Amino acid sequence: RQLFSNLGVSHVLALSGLHLGILLSLFNMLCLRHLRRTHLRIIASIFIVFAMWAFTFLTGAPLSLLRAVCMFTCMQISICLQRSSASTLNSLSLAAIILLLADPMSLFDVGFQLSFMAVAGIVFVGRYVWQRYPLSLYNVGTMLQVYQQPRPKGMSYATYAKQYCLPWLRLQSTKVCWKFFRHILVPFVCVSLSAQWATAPLVLYYFHTLSPYAWLANFVVIPSAYVLLGGALLFFALPFAVVQHVLASIMSCTINAMTSALTSMQVWPFSTLTFYPTPYTLLAIWLVPVLVYAFAAARRRRLRLRVLCSVFLVLTLSVVTEVYRVGTDKRVSPQIWVYANKQATLVHFIVSAQESYLVSTLPPQAISKMVGQLNRNYWQPHHIAPPKQIVSSDARTKFFLKKGNSCLLGSKRIMLCATSVALTCSRPANPYPLDLLIISRGCIDSFEAMQSYFMPGQVVLASSLPSWQRSAWRTACQRAGVPFHDVAESGAYNFVVR
Repeated sequence: RQLFSNLGVSHVLALSGLHLGILLSLFNMLCLRHLRRTHLRIIASIFIVFAMWAFTFLTGAPLSLLRAVCMFTCMQISICLQRSSASTLNSLSLAAIILLLADPMSLFDVGFQLSFMAVAGIVFVGRYVWQRYPLSLYNVGTMLQVYQQPRPKGMSYATYAKQYCLPWLRLQSTKVCWKFFRHILVPFVCVSLSAQWATAPLVLYYFHTLSPYAWLANFVVIPSAYVLLGGALLFFALPFAVVQHVLASIMSCTINAMTSALTSMQVWPFSTLTFYPTPYTLLAIWLVPVLVYAFAAARRRRLRLRVLCSVFLVLTLSVVTEVYRVGTDKRVSPQIWVYANKQATLVHFIVSAQESYLVSTLPPQAISKMVGQLNRNYWQPHHIAPPKQIVSSDARTKFFLKKGNSCLLGSKRIMLCATSVALTCSRPANPYPLDLLIISRGCIDSFEAMQSYFMPGQVVLASSLPSWQRSAWRTACQRAGVPFHDVAESGAYNFVVR
């Protein structure tokens, strides 16, 4: 799965319109196109529509599959009504309206956004680029008729083959190659590039990765998907052991060849790029190609000048925001983060962008996955180096001190309570003032018992605490007038050291 994700072809693994499109195209090619009577076409279309909806609900009805089945239902109805000019954009809009009426919160689902943006990009690029600027047909004129003449009398077979047969074969092969290039290769590349362009800002925003070779990897995975889905249908439709053995061997070889090809592509340079762009840069990825197309399509000089100025402004704004963000992220001020995690309490003491310490209630081996997610989703985007992990040992630097459960960052005093405070501290004559008191799983003391030891300025309830304990602490803090932050309900807590 990670291999497909790194190369940007994970849509083959997810249940989406690709699979329904392959199944529907196979059905139309093998069955529907051979039916001439209208009532037979209607019956066959009702059957395939019912089968698609049944397949969708059997697989859990993901949003990407619901979008596809709504569109394919509209397209199948148009085919039955012999309305081949039915708009794909209308089908896409109708599918979006139906899904949003059923569940308006679907708009914020990542799969919903990626699915609709990919199809919208394919539709717009196909309408405004491919249909307006199609490649010319291969015109052979009367040359084929000249080369198809029978052998003149008196001409040897060798001369006839050299002067007529070989030129005819060369002309036919060139015509077939051009037809393949025009009708299959170029549309395939256009569809792959348009879908990648439309979804690139969303992929960068949510996953921070970009796969430059995704369009090339589609040449491997999509034909393989046709073979695998078609072979699977035949495997279950033909209950003959010999046939099933042959089909299983073909599908196994296809999977091995596809995996080998993708594995070799993964080691290519720049196969997976990691970016953390600003929202202005993400908007520029959508706007700049549109503006460039508008510049090329414009005929008036004044309109071209306006479009050119717009491109310059969009690119300038993107570059300025990126430079400003990099500059401000490198100036990281000292701060403390208490991350939201139910398994362990993670407290991050940040001294600078290059120096920070992570205090955890679990050993580093147990939190390696959490640390990887934090590094990918927060530290790298903000140019913060991975922190030094501290579990039970003490640490002492110029700006940070840890001894037992107590920590000192600058002039701020922090206490992380993961056990009973009576076991680690002796009762003082006067409560010890704290800037931050973090209550983690394992601390069985109540707020009233803790007040005899500490006088906290801020209480942070870790998400690893049981719900009943967090509720008791919230009630006690409200009664005592002490500010508190519940990480499980309000998210990660940030404390800036001034």
